[in-house]
Amino acid sequence: KIYVPDGFGDFMDALSDPRAFASAQEKRAEQLKSLGIEESDIGTNVIESKGKPGGKAGAAGKKEDEKPKKEEIKFDQITPESLMVEKAFNKATKKHQKELASLKKKQLKELNSVCKVQCTSIEKAAKGKKPMTCEEIE
Repeated sequence: KIYVPDGFGDFMDALSDPRAFASAQEKRAEQLKSLGIEESDIGTNVIESKGKPGGKAGAAGKKEDEKPKKEEIKFDQITPESLMVEKAFNKATKKHQKELASLKKKQLKELNSVCKVQCTSIEKAAKGKKPMTCEEIE
């Protein structure tokens, strides 16, 4: 069981079963239209006074007034120039450059060690043999 603070029971029910909540809202809107009342005409104080204290009627009235108005959110267009200005981009770039430099250093070190091993093995192999003459090569 999930703890739900007082007054948020209807909100929790709406989140748990949105279809039932939507159909209940549609029925309520139809009933109000048949009576000739618009939803904007009803204030929360009227609903709270008619409902029982702590009952569903008071909570439903509060919830309807607390609905945030939908505003169109517009985001700025992201361009390469705007990214380059940001601190996170600069930090990532510096980190990348540092990793690249360390990898190059490791590869150079490995290359030098392999070259050294190969040179010593060739020198050892050539040490025991006498130089070949042109006649022996043919």
